[in-house]
Amino acid sequence: MILRGGRLGKDLREKIAEFTSSAEKDIILASYDILQSRVHAAALEKAGYIEEKDLKEINSALDKALLALKEDPSKFVKGFDDIHMAVESFLGEPGRKLHAGRSRNDQVACDMRLFLRDSAERIIELLSQAVDALEQKIKSSDGKKVIMPSYTHLQRAQPVDLATYLGVYINWFKRDSERFSQLKKRLNLLPLGSGAGASTNIKLDRNFIAKELGFEGLLDNPMDAVSSRDHMLEFSSACAILGSHISRMAEEFVILSTKEFSFIELDESIAETSSIMPQKKNPDCIELMRSSSGRLNGALVGLLTVMKGLPLMYNRDMQDDRIVFDSAFKAETLLDLIPDILENISFNPEKMGQAARVGFTDAADFAEYLVIKGMDFRDAHREVGRLVSEGISKGYENFSDYPLEDLQKEIPQVETDLKDFIKTENAVARRLHKR
Repeated sequence: MILRGGRLGKDLREKIAEFTSSAEKDIILASYDILQSRVHAAALEKAGYIEEKDLKEINSALDKALLALKEDPSKFVKGFDDIHMAVESFLGEPGRKLHAGRSRNDQVACDMRLFLRDSAERIIELLSQAVDALEQKIKSSDGKKVIMPSYTHLQRAQPVDLATYLGVYINWFKRDSERFSQLKKRLNLLPLGSGAGASTNIKLDRNFIAKELGFEGLLDNPMDAVSSRDHMLEFSSACAILGSHISRMAEEFVILSTKEFSFIELDESIAETSSIMPQKKNPDCIELMRSSSGRLNGALVGLLTVMKGLPLMYNRDMQDDRIVFDSAFKAETLLDLIPDILENISFNPEKMGQAARVGFTDAADFAEYLVIKGMDFRDAHREVGRLVSEGISKGYENFSDYPLEDLQKEIPQVETDLKDFIKTENAVARRLHKR
């Protein structure tokens, strides 16, 4: 059923009807549309626009609509232009009164806010589970005692511990959670009562509607209520930022699980093999997690492009704001995988520790030691760099390989406490555990 009314005497051309229909993609919103229809009906009855018997019949019909939706979502929307008309088709004669005081413009705005609120809450919970999984991994791996090299430009930098390394992702996910908590406050506002965008003469208790639907406040400008999508942009942006964090973590796990590093071992239950090379154990799932950032970025850019330059108020372009569904489902799917991935990877402390002790990774600690002893940092940097070059020519891997007396001959500020100062475990504990 397509709403045409008395204004348009001709049927809509079939191809155009198929192109403009939102029914199939909006199945996701149907349960929310049923929910808000219940509350809207209650508000109409409360204000005296419908009778109590009408309200009972509407609620009974909405029960049937919800059951039909659960049984066969595709059949539920078949033949309808949108989910609003699909829901209304169950209501019979009392349903003809239900649309008083609302437009599909504020209806869909309400449905989307309800959907995004639920998704944000799920994402916040999944982020909490990801943080818990990371903290458990640090604990089970004895993370403060496992030493590994850090990297800049993919070159060995300074020794750190596994707890600090995994703690990066904990901090990222906590900030992601803060973003979703903050945006939830901005999207959890009621648009119903705004009509098509110029409000309505049907005066309903919007505070009652907001309370029943769990909204924390009202959108007070009806034009804003139906035309704004910044809450969707913010949601999609938060998903894209989250995706970049997950992508970077996935990239690390892929690289560190290669034989060239061998810092991480993947359990067979999260790996796949090659169709031609029998020896392969590939991180396919983690690679797909890495690539998913592209989908999340694309959804954000797509939504920004849809909204760019649109005049007030509602425009049918906004039907393509459903790109945000991809943001929500992809973010939830990725987060749901993280505890399983962490549970089924193991770290190789021996390999990590060996890598942390070669490549003159103690050079920065040596330079700062000289600063503590009174040398200017630029001079310390130059002298230590010179000794790195000399050490490499002698086959040394770190300053711990240098005889102390040789270093004392080269730099007068070197004292007998140097070797203890630059010892990997001591340096890591001093730099990272006593902040």
